[in-house]
Amino acid sequence: MGNTLKAYYSCESFGLVAATVNVGFAATSFSYINGLQARFQAHTKALVELADVVQFPDAHDTLKLIPDW
Repeated sequence: MGNTLKAYYSCESFGLVAATVNVGFAATSFSYINGLQARFQAHTKALVELADVVQFPDAHDTLKLIPDW
């Protein structure tokens, strides 16, 4: 909110799969994808729930066990 820094988590391979599903071909431009941010949020949530230990950098590059939502 306002001037608060927030981290943005993404996964290139997950984005490429989302693009393929969304447009029907292997698109390398994420601009083709509808709802990309929500898809990356779902990927991040899955990592939190399914992975043993994942460390997420926050806006100041400090590693945390929980993402900076």
